[in-house]
Amino acid sequence: MKKQLSKVKERKLVKIICINCGQGLKRRLSSLGIYDGTNVEIIKNDERGPIILKVFDSKIALGRGQAMKILIEEVN
Repeated sequence: MKKQLSKVKERKLVKIICINCGQGLKRRLSSLGIYDGTNVEIIKNDERGPIILKVFDSKIALGRGQAMKILIEEVN
């Protein structure tokens, strides 16, 4: 089931399905290792502030607005 990255609880492993945004943001996310098919772990997702992701061996902070444009599905 697809849902927004901003709605996922902490300590979950998810797979990015689709990124619904312009080319500029897609290029920026891609340079950070965030693109369709990538598995990422949600490190921190409070009700406010940025979402902290673990992508490969790096931790990345994404704004809530950006995270709302990324559709994911949870990996078991």
